[in-house]
Amino acid sequence: MTDLKTYVSEAFKLQESFCKVTLDAYVVLDIEKNILNLNSMFSQICGVKPKQILKTGDLSQIINFTHDDKEVDFKILFGKRRVVHLNKVKATLVRDSEKHIILNMGLFPFEKDGNIIGGFIVLRDITAECELVDKNKSRETESLRDALTGAYNRNFVSLFLAREIPDMLVQAKSGKFPDFSVIMADIDFFKKVNDVYGHVAGDETLKMMVQALRKATRSSDIISRYGGEEFLILLPQTNLDRAVETAKRMNEHIAALEISHEALTFKITASLGVAQWLVGIEDFTQAVERADLALYESKHNGRNQVTFSAQADNSFVVKKTS
Repeated sequence: MTDLKTYVSEAFKLQESFCKVTLDAYVVLDIEKNILNLNSMFSQICGVKPKQILKTGDLSQIINFTHDDKEVDFKILFGKRRVVHLNKVKATLVRDSEKHIILNMGLFPFEKDGNIIGGFIVLRDITAECELVDKNKSRETESLRDALTGAYNRNFVSLFLAREIPDMLVQAKSGKFPDFSVIMADIDFFKKVNDVYGHVAGDETLKMMVQALRKATRSSDIISRYGGEEFLILLPQTNLDRAVETAKRMNEHIAALEISHEALTFKITASLGVAQWLVGIEDFTQAVERADLALYESKHNGRNQVTFSAQADNSFVVKKTS
């Protein structure tokens, strides 16, 4: 340890001004994690006075570090014999285990006579930055979801398509037409639900509608509230036959719902329209329009059913499922 203290003392003579003014925290350890030197910023992070830290000596009695849910092993990292950078290290104070700090860490090993004898650790507190990023992500997520039902909204659909369409068009140009289908779903007689049971019951109905749709779909499918009581569901890598089967399952799950409100229980049904998007041949909006036309046919023919738009020769026809 004496060798390392001497080494550190000599090295810091050239960096004394830096060590006093740096906004980063630093601490010097020997190979056994004993603390040999530190600056005031490290003391502030730990919430312990410098003299007390040096008196305690053992880093693990002051603060613990984890990275990717694993304890940071300084002996192994120093043993790499090179500078190591770790981002978003989680620091937990021994005196307050409920408080966590997020840090970027740089490790600089000390070597003497071919042996690693310890190292210099620089720490930058990025907790506030991470919290700000998390808040912004939360706001961004909220802006892409319907506040009432939790389903995605039109903004998300637009972003999703902007990301996916270019690759899909490349596939189509190469002759590999990707399967992609859409379903339009609309709650039957929804106005009656609001009129008879009230708007609170109507809100609960919309929420349960989304739950039923989720039961019938995969995690890769996109459920979005398209407007009012109407929902648009995107089914990537799904041809028309499979999309129709998915729509049938949706219809069954929706019909099985029992919605309770103020000691009253009622049931709902929905009408659905299905279309496969002919990538590279038609625009996405045209596929949605065909699904919407099929939905209209479901309504016109008695509701509570699935109708799909199918290609016939050079045109499209709508057909009711069996």
